[in-house]
Amino acid sequence: DHLTFMGTCPPDKWFKTHPEYFALIDGKRVSGKQYCISNQGLRDETVARILRMLDRDGGDGQWVFGMWDTSWGWCECDACRRLDKGDKPIEDMPNVSTRFNEAVKYMSEKVWEKYPNADLRMWAYHTYRQVPEDVRHDPRLKICFCDHGRCYAHALDDPKCFRNVAINRMLTAWAK
Repeated sequence: DHLTFMGTCPPDKWFKTHPEYFALIDGKRVSGKQYCISNQGLRDETVARILRMLDRDGGDGQWVFGMWDTSWGWCECDACRRLDKGDKPIEDMPNVSTRFNEAVKYMSEKVWEKYPNADLRMWAYHTYRQVPEDVRHDPRLKICFCDHGRCYAHALDDPKCFRNVAINRMLTAWAK
């Protein structure tokens, strides 16, 4: 869900004791909707939350990894930027696909160590819907591709519609 990290470490309860879990913006940790998803402690807290949820149902249940629905406020720390591995902005918006996919890969692998049949899903959404070049997910992870921004006046595969060409290219890349 949008609250993968916010539901795990809500700012009002965690910022004072763990400011390192939150986004670094202009050199300062900020209590807000974005998190420092390179932070190992945050990732491990999130895995623990998912496992607690699955424990209640004997491993049954579903988890969807997703981030807050905003274009801005992503962490600027060196570790997060290294995870970006050169991802280029898309239409003047940040592209944090590799960063997000690296975090999801780590967390899903940890969950599957205990619950190999857990139904884990990940959004390919907004600022993290490009296919990352260097991240290969386990085939058990289901990708939920969001096609917002597409043109509904034309077919998704219409080569004359520049918007749909771009969306279809991303969707096709995920399908591969």
